[in-house]
Amino acid sequence: MTNIYIRQIASTVDIDKDVTTDTARHSFSTVLKRRLSLSVSAWVIRNPDD
Repeated sequence: MTNIYIRQIASTVDIDKDVTTDTARHSFSTVLKRRLSLSVSAWVIRNPDD
């Protein structure tokens, strides 16, 4: 069900590729890796509710 919503959002912003929760997770991790220190990235990934 979540993938349906993600695909609708992708369509709304004119992304023509197949976007899923897996794509979003990898994209999020890539942004963290490129923008934040390793320790902060690891903390965010381990503590999603904090």
